[in-house]
Amino acid sequence: FYLILSGVVPSDSSGFLPLVRLLVSIGLFGAWGVLINDYVDRELDASANKKTGVECIPSWQVGLLLVLLPVLGLLAIPNPLSNPIVLLIFAACYLMALIYSAPAGRRLKEKGIWGFIIDVILEKPLPSLILFAYFDNLGIEALVLAITYSSIGTFTLALHQIWDFESDLAHGIRTYAVVIGKDRLLQIFNRAFVPFFLLMAMLSLVVVGLRTGEIGLVSIIVFAVAGAVVVTMSLRGIVQRYDPIRPGYSTELWFVYTYFHGPLPTLLGIAATLQFPIYLPVLLATLISQAYMVTRQYNGRFKRSPSPSGDSPRTCLSCCDVYVGAHSLLKNGNGVYQTVSANETIDKP
Repeated sequence: FYLILSGVVPSDSSGFLPLVRLLVSIGLFGAWGVLINDYVDRELDASANKKTGVECIPSWQVGLLLVLLPVLGLLAIPNPLSNPIVLLIFAACYLMALIYSAPAGRRLKEKGIWGFIIDVILEKPLPSLILFAYFDNLGIEALVLAITYSSIGTFTLALHQIWDFESDLAHGIRTYAVVIGKDRLLQIFNRAFVPFFLLMAMLSLVVVGLRTGEIGLVSIIVFAVAGAVVVTMSLRGIVQRYDPIRPGYSTELWFVYTYFHGPLPTLLGIAATLQFPIYLPVLLATLISQAYMVTRQYNGRFKRSPSPSGDSPRTCLSCCDVYVGAHSLLKNGNGVYQTVSANETIDKP
């Protein structure tokens, strides 16, 4: 949507069709990466009572999909032979995903810092550069946004490894957290990853504001107003600050993270669709996928806990993003809302 509003992607079918095909190809790559990672990890996930869905798929079907998805992804790329840079980035994505996930025991996922770096680069920055490269817009703004995606990756991956530390340590998986220690990664997270993420978030907001005109200004105003509301709620005790890393960070920090994953893309998508209605299917697909992910996050991260009075169970609530189980608690006059991480057991109200 940023590329559409900034005029990089044409506003007619000459821009719509290639964009849709590229998004499909990127989506197929994402599916391939998840599939191979979960398939290699199936025994480990089973021992940890973790269900990914791949355990229900016969091995021959997994093998077929691992061959079929890249082929379909290649066919979806518009004019692949005339865009060698796009092909090179796609090839790098598949190669990096392969050496990151397989084979078990020798993959980069179990090589400490190298696996961490590969994951950060692979998950968001490289796929975003595919779009910039195809529409011949590789430059400073592409670099800024790619680095912003990297900062989001470092932020979320560090917390993911922190939450999985005990399980990875018990099963001998040498993630970055296991190699350097959980406490050390917490220090790096607070002193480096958080400032890096916040700096790039503000810088990317400036880039979006400068390149997309009025809607960019609106997105900055919405960010400022909503942020002020969240801070005010926290200061007045309406929302209690809670963070698995360090108290005092979560409310503001997770607001910034959540804004870049939901409201900002939605605002840009609505603005792009209002100006160029041909992109309505892209907006609808985006909204559906976001709704699906939010539903999965809430279903996977929240459990019901009995109320202190023995009444009907109350649903766990969160005031901000729930990606790694960093939840905020909402005050309630009739009882207490309790939040739990995916691996935590409720043993008291």
